[in-house]
Amino acid sequence: MLYNLSIRNFILIEELDLEFQSGLCVITGETGAGKSILLKALLFCLNGKSTDNIIRHGADSCTVIASFALSKNIKELLLQLQIESEDELVIRRSQTLDNRKKFLINDQIVTAKTVTMIADILFELHGQNTHTALLKSSSHINHLDDYGNLTDLRKTLASEYNKLHNIKSQLREISDQQQEALHEIDYLQFITDELSTINIEIDEEEHLADLRRSLQNRDKELQLLFDLLSQLETPELSQAISRANRIISRINQEDQRFFNIRQQLEEADNNLAEAKQQLQDIIANLSVDEHNLDTIEERLFTIKGLVRKYGVSSGNQLPDFLVNAKLKLLGLQQKMANSSNLHEQLKTLESKYLDLAKTLSTKRAAVALALEASIQQELALLQMEKVLFKVELTIKPIADVTGIDEVRFTASTNPGMPYIAIDKIASGGELSRFMLALKSTLVTNDAIPLVIFDEIDTGVSGIVADSIGNRLKQLAKVSQVIVITHQPQVAAKADQHLLVSKIHLNEQTKAIVRILTEPERIQALAQMIAGKTITENSVKAAQDLLAYTR
Repeated sequence: MLYNLSIRNFILIEELDLEFQSGLCVITGETGAGKSILLKALLFCLNGKSTDNIIRHGADSCTVIASFALSKNIKELLLQLQIESEDELVIRRSQTLDNRKKFLINDQIVTAKTVTMIADILFELHGQNTHTALLKSSSHINHLDDYGNLTDLRKTLASEYNKLHNIKSQLREISDQQQEALHEIDYLQFITDELSTINIEIDEEEHLADLRRSLQNRDKELQLLFDLLSQLETPELSQAISRANRIISRINQEDQRFFNIRQQLEEADNNLAEAKQQLQDIIANLSVDEHNLDTIEERLFTIKGLVRKYGVSSGNQLPDFLVNAKLKLLGLQQKMANSSNLHEQLKTLESKYLDLAKTLSTKRAAVALALEASIQQELALLQMEKVLFKVELTIKPIADVTGIDEVRFTASTNPGMPYIAIDKIASGGELSRFMLALKSTLVTNDAIPLVIFDEIDTGVSGIVADSIGNRLKQLAKVSQVIVITHQPQVAAKADQHLLVSKIHLNEQTKAIVRILTEPERIQALAQMIAGKTITENSVKAAQDLLAYTR
């Protein structure tokens, strides 16, 4: 509810601080006194429609501050918007002559859009500047379901729809990606086949590189040994030793000097033969090896080719690449296999959803008739018997979370006239009374914090005004209601009575707003009854009106 409205330099109001009560608050005053200024100030603060020249003559800026109680919905929204809140909601708007505007919520600067979001769940206005969710056809289905206590069934339907929507999304994704997935499966299958066949191990590339270096060194060593052996196997060397032995054998054998030389030559021949044998053994051992340089180089070439092919940094990453490819392949294969299972689930869920939607639709049709009858009773009490109310139920082109129904509140304002959407009803008092009939019927299910009616009783008789007052009083039990009225029958039912008047001072016009005491209320009501001249009869009538409402 609205606790306080503080106004500075707004149109004709220089300075005003008003404390509001819960229940029904009426605003009265003579025609042209400026009753709508309070409404304009509140709309200005809540980023509603406002007129030009809102800054009081002689001032350079205006400010309006509205303080509200915190409802659950407002608390949740402030939390989402990361706006701090304690016990109340304080909205402040200021504007300068050069049209600079500033919005604050609980002393935190916010955008106009943020204020509008809060205002949408904070109040409803019925009148010339209508601001109400009831006029939005998108909200009518919610009001109908609330009225018929169908919310539990609708929640069940919504749950089934969400399941259905989820499976449809999965199937669309599978369908959209099916061809791409098949290509991906073929590619991944090729990868796994190739890498599994080659079977590269961790550190294999490094091990092969070490072996290659070892084998390359071995070949160089063998070449040197072969060169050495070829030198030792030179015929001239053996022949030279043999000729030397034959020559020495013809020399005096008893000469000890030549005997030693002959022995040394024989030892040289034996040593040469033994050296050649040892070289041959070494060569033979080096030549017999389990590894082949050509095979190793071919394997290394294959590994490096795969590294380049699959964009990894080394052969050590290829085993992990193979594992990931296998996992991805398995996932895609399972996803494709799940398609048939999802189709079966879809059929089951579609059947269940449709059954629930048809059940809800049947119940809505019955509730719509009950709502129509209730609204008609309310309209009759407001002397709008010729206005006919109808809840139109049609099948949606595409079912959604709310079911298969489209719901729209319509009305025929005169006999023979077609039914039209309620937001097309003539503006002003007629629309306000129609909204009051709706609000009175939906009052147990609709608890908007603040409801404002702007001149709802224009052009009505005393009996209708009394009925309007009763309906407003009933509505005020669940929402704070503020009404601008000309009818004493309505004003007499108020919990709080505000009187707006104008004064002329120093060639300036100012609007004055007062909260009336009980005696002042009697005088105000008497003047509303009698006009400018208050009579004893009008005072008595005013007293009777107040007594009647208690």
